[in-house]
Amino acid sequence: EPPFGGLTHNPFASSMLRELLGSEHKLHSVHAVVSLPGEARNQHWHRDTALLFGARTDGTARVPPYAINAFVPLVPQHASLGPTQFALGSHLFGGEIAPEAGLPERDYPPVSFEVGAGALILCDYRTAHRGLENSSPRESRPVAMLVYSRRWWSDSENYGGANVGGFGPRRRFAPDSDEGRRETLLQPLAQQAEVSSD
Repeated sequence: EPPFGGLTHNPFASSMLRELLGSEHKLHSVHAVVSLPGEARNQHWHRDTALLFGARTDGTARVPPYAINAFVPLVPQHASLGPTQFALGSHLFGGEIAPEAGLPERDYPPVSFEVGAGALILCDYRTAHRGLENSSPRESRPVAMLVYSRRWWSDSENYGGANVGGFGPRRRFAPDSDEGRRETLLQPLAQQAEVSSD
């Protein structure tokens, strides 16, 4: 079975992805996002990459999705773990999201999901989101994040244009840097994917 075959061959997920991205979509990348116990602050609102067509002066972005984030919690999500919070409707906001300015929450109500391990949360790649504070003294919050996209799209902002076997680049950062430590956390997933695809 291919890596993440339970998700990539799940009839519900497959039909949703076909509807949103067309029949020729691809699995662009796989990540693990981990919030450690006691991480004492909320992330700022952000998108994972800039808008495809840049910011618009009228603040709208009414184009079809070109990528979808699939979040799969690896442990049950509850408020004290600081689950990911999404700004509903923000995928249609065509302006820039400045970290210091935040997001007008009256226009884009924030929501997070308290769900079990293995649940599937799909969102447009343009959706503003943030990780909330993990106030648990002992529990981490690991979440698998799979990025699906239209065949022609690639996230060159985060991956520098590299895409090795659909799972992103091998290593971009020095292992002793903050970025390198995060990248190291992802190596077991990438290695599993390589072994499974051989």
